[in-house]
Amino acid sequence: MMRRFWSPSSVWATSIRYSREFAREHSERLWKQLVLRPGAPGISGPGHGVELAVVLSLAIGAGLTLKAGISWLGDDMSLLKNASLLVIPLVAAYFAWKRKVSWSLVAALGVAFAAVAVVLNLYPFA
Repeated sequence: MMRRFWSPSSVWATSIRYSREFAREHSERLWKQLVLRPGAPGISGPGHGVELAVVLSLAIGAGLTLKAGISWLGDDMSLLKNASLLVIPLVAAYFAWKRKVSWSLVAALGVAFAAVAVVLNLYPFA
């Protein structure tokens, strides 16, 4: 028979203690990254402003795309079906830009998004 060294409550308490210790140790670096100070360690200087500009422009684009979709799509059901199709390509664009993917992968993602859009809009949901 195996002897238990840790009770579930002691494991929980230990994990909470270590997570708090980790948060104390790394909170300064995290806040430096969130505030976007260029001189902070772990933050690249010149390229960091470009990333902020890309993120903000894609976020504004997602908001405008969703607002245009709300005005173009009349009924609630078609908006419900297409809301994710309006925003997810911009999220995918950020990850594609961040990871510097090839144009062939961008084309494959575009085809996949188009196929999903066709299926969602032409399939007769009950």
